[in-house]
Amino acid sequence: MHPAAPVAPGLFALAGLRPVPGRELLQAFILGVEISCRVGLGVMPTHYRRGWHITATCGIFGAAAACARLLGLDAQRTAWALGHAATQSTSLVESIGTMAKSLGVGNAAKNGLAAALFAKGGFSGPEIPIEGRYGFAAVTSDSADLTRIAAGIGRRWEVLNNAYKPYPCGVVLFPVIDACLELRARLAPETEAIDRVVVRGHPLVRERTDLPNVETGRDARVSLQHTVAAAFLFGAAGLTQYENDCVANPAVRALRARIVFQENPGALVESGTVTLHLADGTEQSELIRRGRGTPGRPMRDAELDSKVRELAVYGGPFVDADGLIAAVRGIEGEADPTRLMRLTVPG
Repeated sequence: MHPAAPVAPGLFALAGLRPVPGRELLQAFILGVEISCRVGLGVMPTHYRRGWHITATCGIFGAAAACARLLGLDAQRTAWALGHAATQSTSLVESIGTMAKSLGVGNAAKNGLAAALFAKGGFSGPEIPIEGRYGFAAVTSDSADLTRIAAGIGRRWEVLNNAYKPYPCGVVLFPVIDACLELRARLAPETEAIDRVVVRGHPLVRERTDLPNVETGRDARVSLQHTVAAAFLFGAAGLTQYENDCVANPAVRALRARIVFQENPGALVESGTVTLHLADGTEQSELIRRGRGTPGRPMRDAELDSKVRELAVYGGPFVDADGLIAAVRGIEGEADPTRLMRLTVPG
């Protein structure tokens, strides 16, 4: 799941209504992320397999808890807020690859804030919205384990297991991209010399990304074939490589048709192997055991800063990227954390 997306927006909206120091906002954010992840642990893996988009469906609980914390709600009203979150929790895996995915995540943020505001106003909710007989866990999972939600709470932090995405695509593609970029840097093969590309990895890669015939940039973000072709052709897997123009590029389409996936049931989901079969009969392989951006190989601070600068150039050239980076890193001591939001829009 992506726990920040549902949690942060409501907190910044609240901070705009009732000023709070950055330290309090940060504490509420950490709490919200923690709750989102723990509820997710309690209902996985069948929650996702049944088609629930976990970022939104579980993220709304974190959004509600974080906003409840910032509003200073007592235990009763916080429980009501979680109940309001439970009854508004929705979003489908079927939406991934379409704009509706963003709608679901945005609604999680909006409705999580609304849940806390309703509770603050005395709007009551179910007492056991997650663990009840017809509560969130029972309704959305065949494998609910409620002990995983509270186990070690306050001592063991799920937020520390979070990682950051180096590429704007599905996480199972990260080791594949790394392998392609390594092979390209080492061999610099001409596209015409590539007879075919074989990717081997965890079965989840096929389930999520074996989509050779995509037509839009949104679909391409979950396409193994497009991602591999673009990485070899352009030596990158950034936002530009997932635009419609790149998807329609004849060279990309031609190479895409020569890419196949083979399941390796024993592989870790964060690993992947890419083998180039060249026209002269030779083969070259690259194994990535842990993709960049996975918990076992997290991005360094310098890489994160570079990503922010790249995103600013792409979609917000008016943004002072270095100033924004400094503000985010210094949020704990920030008297007015909404200043971060003002740094992201034109002056």
